[in-house]
Amino acid sequence: MLVLLISYVCSVLFSFLYHLTNTNSLNLNYLVRRSKCDHCGRKLGWFELIPIFSFFILKGKSHCCSRKLKRHYIFGECLAFLIIPLIINFDTNVHFSLFITTYLFLLTMALYDLQTLTINIVMIILYTIVCAKITIIYFSTFIFFTLIFHLYYFLFPRQIGYGDILLLSILSCFSLITFI
Repeated sequence: MLVLLISYVCSVLFSFLYHLTNTNSLNLNYLVRRSKCDHCGRKLGWFELIPIFSFFILKGKSHCCSRKLKRHYIFGECLAFLIIPLIINFDTNVHFSLFITTYLFLLTMALYDLQTLTINIVMIILYTIVCAKITIIYFSTFIFFTLIFHLYYFLFPRQIGYGDILLLSILSCFSLITFI
């Protein structure tokens, strides 16, 4: 039962992060503001805010204007839900909080990148702040890989975007060289 609860919390966190990536302006009011319909802008009811279930109950359409919801929502919410049962069944030696945090942020950024072909810098900053609070920062690994990634970017600028370079650099900040 606890596994299901934690899995569902991961879906809720993904939903929050994905909505955050699609927000144009970020301020403290965002945390108390109600979610709105992507199409008509109406504030969502409480039953529309429940990840996974509301998508199926509403048959993939918005309750207010009956327009189709983005498939990224259900896809991401289901993938966020499934990670906990999968990781519980494997005997791994990873920092659980760091793994889940990294997974949720990477899932969010990947789906946003598929939609817009950009990486939201706010998400990279937020990921850095959260991870800096929950784990050790490997500064030497960060410097080493940041130099390598930037060298690659300058040698082959059309092969990878700079947002990807920033993301890979930040990921190296929280990973040992043996882990990468």
